[in-house]
Amino acid sequence: MLKIGLTPKLAGLEILGDCQDLQRLHDAMVHIIGSETAHGEGYIMTAARLLDVAHELRMTSMGQRLACFFDNGVTDPVRQKHKILAPGKNIAFACRFLMPEALFAIMSISDFIERYNLDRKSGLPDRDVLVLELFQAEAINSLNALCEDGAARRLVLEIMGTVPRFENFYTQYIDLLCQSYLKLEPDDRRQQVMTLARSFNSPGIDYSQMVMDLEETASRMHCGIADLEPVSEVPDLTDQDW
Repeated sequence: MLKIGLTPKLAGLEILGDCQDLQRLHDAMVHIIGSETAHGEGYIMTAARLLDVAHELRMTSMGQRLACFFDNGVTDPVRQKHKILAPGKNIAFACRFLMPEALFAIMSISDFIERYNLDRKSGLPDRDVLVLELFQAEAINSLNALCEDGAARRLVLEIMGTVPRFENFYTQYIDLLCQSYLKLEPDDRRQQVMTLARSFNSPGIDYSQMVMDLEETASRMHCGIADLEPVSEVPDLTDQDW
């Protein structure tokens, strides 16, 4: 059981599942991505950010984030039928990702799936690829609830469009998008999902300016781009903020 849904105030997406499902998603992501350097210098920052998502899933599977109970179908008639004593609810674990970070994960994982498939010798279906594609499908299904029919189709095309897209991508841009997105009221966020997806597909002037600033700072400080972080951090959200 893996469910992905919108948070109440549309701050992001919530991923919910039992420990096995969350661990399976983590394992698939780590297997397909590999290490930060497995795909060359151009993918170091993208891979590192996705591996952070995988780590969050791992922590969630261990019960270190959110937890809730759900009905498991064990009713009194079931107990009588099978002569068992069993609880009527199971526990599920959950974690949340801000909308720009969630979209980045959904979109950028396609780059690694494509590279992984090119390296595979067998043409048979691969379980880890299918797990990640299910993750993408569940997330897109939730996001489509924000769109009318025509817009939903366009959103799918934006998210699952041409790959590769995230080679030499500066992931500090995700944090800038998060900061801007959180300033919006919940009703305004509904209209921004398509804009966010387009921002990743075709970064605009704000991305170009950020790249110039980062490269200038890295040169001045004699460090790598990946070592730099935005001046202002993305704030932590309370349950009411989500």
